[in-house]
Amino acid sequence: MIPETLLSLLTSVAWPAAIAIAWTIGEIAYRLLSLPRISSYGVAGFVMAASQGGFLANPSGQPVALLAHFAFGLILFELGYRINLRWLRVNPWLTITSLIEASGTFAAVFVLAQAFALPTVPSLLLAALAMATSPAAVLRVANELQSSGQVTERLFHLTACNCVLSLFIFKAVVGYWVLASAGTASEAVWNSLVVIGVSVAIGAAFGVAVPALLRQLGNIDRNATVAFATAALLLTAVTHAFRFSPLLAALAFGLVARHRRAILSQAQRNFGTLGDLLTVLLFVFVAASLDWHQLGKGITLALA
Repeated sequence: MIPETLLSLLTSVAWPAAIAIAWTIGEIAYRLLSLPRISSYGVAGFVMAASQGGFLANPSGQPVALLAHFAFGLILFELGYRINLRWLRVNPWLTITSLIEASGTFAAVFVLAQAFALPTVPSLLLAALAMATSPAAVLRVANELQSSGQVTERLFHLTACNCVLSLFIFKAVVGYWVLASAGTASEAVWNSLVVIGVSVAIGAAFGVAVPALLRQLGNIDRNATVAFATAALLLTAVTHAFRFSPLLAALAFGLVARHRRAILSQAQRNFGTLGDLLTVLLFVFVAASLDWHQLGKGITLALA
């Protein structure tokens, strides 16, 4: 009975302990080696995973997975908020650059995956995912270094464009896979166009409703952080529950909120302590989901 009680106790404190350990390692590595904190979070999460002999069980399907979705939703909201559509209209080369970069990446990864004898659909999905630039890494490192200026803004815009293109292509491949697997045309359309359209519509609705609510309540500077964070969490939960795209919805939410003239201060953009805590959890979660054998195959494919 005692071993079972002890095991239950250790299981309940595993994730809080892992987050505390990862945060501590991140701070030490940043101060001693000037390494970005997120890299240390990832390494710590990978080492603490059960697949590497650690104490963190595979987090997929656990309640912590929803918290990781929340963390990524906040990051994508912030990325969407930083996008200025006027920039893309005035300087179309940003969009053209993104298209060229994403298309080249897609083609190269697909050809390489086919050379390694991967089936067609997994090769297409892998190529679609490779098109994206990690918004979590870009935003957190930029915030950590207090980076600003035209180069940083261009990086944010290219990151957002690549993410949108990746999501669109990924959903298109999923629709193709459904149709190729003896599915109906309606199922294929649902898994691609409908999911994309509804996700964007829900995010845009939040982007209109939340700034309007803040204007009615007044004191925007004080209430904006909590209001946008709460709305982003609710948006992520709703779209995840109905199997839409939380990522695309959060990006649309931030984009529309910016153009509704809802202003966030620099401190609010990072969502303060909540954003920092969820960032640690996100990178530990992602790294703990990896298996050494799968990672080895991925490294081999990347080096090729």
